[in-house]
Amino acid sequence: MAEAQIQVGLAQSPDNLPDDEAAEILQVGIGGTPPFLVESVNGDFQGIVPDIWETIAFVNGWEYELILQTETQAALDAVATGELDLLVGPFSITAERLEAVDFTQPFFISGLGVLLPEESPPIWERVRPFFTRTALSSVGVLLVCLFLVGNGMWLVERRHNPEEFPNHYLRGVGNGMWFALVTLTTVGYGDRSPKTPWGRFIAGVWMLISLIAVSSLIGGLASAFTLALAKLPEDAIRDPGDLRGTRMAVVQGTQGKLWLPNIAPKLCNALA
Repeated sequence: MAEAQIQVGLAQSPDNLPDDEAAEILQVGIGGTPPFLVESVNGDFQGIVPDIWETIAFVNGWEYELILQTETQAALDAVATGELDLLVGPFSITAERLEAVDFTQPFFISGLGVLLPEESPPIWERVRPFFTRTALSSVGVLLVCLFLVGNGMWLVERRHNPEEFPNHYLRGVGNGMWFALVTLTTVGYGDRSPKTPWGRFIAGVWMLISLIAVSSLIGGLASAFTLALAKLPEDAIRDPGDLRGTRMAVVQGTQGKLWLPNIAPKLCNALA
């Protein structure tokens, strides 16, 4: 499986580089999660990031003050504006961030992973697309349209074509709805057909509407049904492009959220 590399380095502003001749105390932002950064009960910082920074500061003889940063973008903005001299932590190096701040050589290179279910989707997941609000509302609109077309055909045909559209309301509208249904499904039995100009006009308009309605409904159901049944085995994901069209969830604020628009799958949820 191909992985997207994530490079992590220390960020600093080009205008606020440490000066060996200056005795100022560096304002160093620090952030991250275990194992990169662990804050003890007494407020001390431990982990990979503090160890790296303490070694760098000791070798260069720098004095510093660590300032905890909880939001990545806010911390990078503070470095760019000069509020912080340096930022130390597992902050990913991206092209957009390189335009605002400088990064050191990466000290950690990771990759994006994909978590897949082991079991096949249950029966409900297979049929659920037919019971979604969108699908049910589409069917409801079609039923209303069938009723309206059936009434229209009955009103204009009952006097001139009583054999196929009787004067009796239920029988006449029923035949009109049957005509609208077979026209909608492009079956066209031929047992009902309009004879009047207005009847043929309504039938022609309904044929055009049916082409759009049926293609849209079938296309939407097919897409939803395909997504519901989609099950990507691990060995089938060899390139990020294999994830296109799938439903995915990412953790809010992680590199996966930043990387996702490059692939543009359907984002079903962003976990906090």
